[in-house]
Amino acid sequence: MSGIPEGLPSGWRKSSRSGPNSGCVEVGAAGGAAAVRDTKNRAAGQLRVARPQWSAFLAALKRGRFDQGCGRHPDDPRVSAPAFRG
Repeated sequence: MSGIPEGLPSGWRKSSRSGPNSGCVEVGAAGGAAAVRDTKNRAAGQLRVARPQWSAFLAALKRGRFDQGCGRHPDDPRVSAPAFRG
């Protein structure tokens, strides 16, 4: 057992950072976990991440941890991620 809750994810939302023709992802709530899937290939499955790891990932995004080389400063108001609500 992985410790990730079972069940169907709900409340899928497309990333605000997704473009019309680029790598788009959606996130949904699945019990106490976040589920991430490819918007253009939903049948391919999903990646599930437990709540503590998802929260740590979002905090790192907001701090600009992954911005190196993308030309955006961490204080850029366009750098935001939705909070996990599950």
